[in-house]
Amino acid sequence: MLKLLRIQGRSMLPTLPPDTYVLVATFPFLSTSLNDLVVVNTAQYGVIVKRVLAVDSSKTTFYLCGDNIAESVSSNQIGPVSKAEVLGKVIWFKKPPRTALDYLT
Repeated sequence: MLKLLRIQGRSMLPTLPPDTYVLVATFPFLSTSLNDLVVVNTAQYGVIVKRVLAVDSSKTTFYLCGDNIAESVSSNQIGPVSKAEVLGKVIWFKKPPRTALDYLT
C-alpha cells in the first residue's frame, strides 16, 4: 500500500524541505537498511520522517536521525525504534518549487 505525506518541519533539510511530498510504501515493504528514510509513529513525537542511522538486527530495532542536526531530535532522544513503530519507507519525494529567496540563502 502507498501513502502520500507532506513534510512540515525542517528536521530533514536539505533532503526534505518543508512542503515536500513523500510517497511512502507501507507494510509489507522488502527491507529497511542504513540511510533509508522511514516514517515512524513515536509516543513522544508522533508521526515523523527520519533517516536510519543504525540497525540492530538481533532485536529488530532501528536508530534514527534527522538530516538537519540543528533542528532535529537526536537518536538518543528518540531512542531505539522497533519494527512495529515503522509505518513505512519513503520511496519517492517531490520537493516544492524554489523561490527567489531560496537562491539568496
